[in-house]
Amino acid sequence: LADQADRVEDTSRLVADLFARYYDAPHGDDPFDYVELIRNSEAAWARRDAITAGAEKEVAQARKLPPPGVAPRAGDEVGVREGVRYRCLHERGFLAHARFRARLAERERRGEEIRFVPEVAVSMCVVDRRKCLLSLNRTGVVSGQGSWLVLEHPALASMLTDAFEVAWELAEPAQP
Repeated sequence: LADQADRVEDTSRLVADLFARYYDAPHGDDPFDYVELIRNSEAAWARRDAITAGAEKEVAQARKLPPPGVAPRAGDEVGVREGVRYRCLHERGFLAHARFRARLAERERRGEEIRFVPEVAVSMCVVDRRKCLLSLNRTGVVSGQGSWLVLEHPALASMLTDAFEVAWELAEPAQP
């Protein structure tokens, strides 16, 4: 189990390094250089991890529940680094899942801020008001096929962060 955890950690670092190199490369004038469509959940989670690994100031996430009868994805938290604010807005229904509740206090101790709302409009992850990963799925996808859009568009990412801020102010912490 420890070897598997080490491999996952090594893979995450490798993916983050590859994406960092991608973003350091010169950009073209083609608007599609800034748009990426992902069709597989594991690739979407890896892309989210890579985007958040490059965060300098903030990571804002919103999470929709998976379909009824499906448990939330294990290990959905991001790697928290000092100097970066991490906030995640979940639908209140996440609290019905014991495994999710069991990890909540640890996530908050590590520095993640977590709040709850009755419903999340769209699952998303926005980093530093410049990059975003948007789920195009009706519910949270835990595994398998789906559709996600990655955009490097500061104006759109900033607008999404502003919308996140409004929802964040209305959200509540988990009840003990």
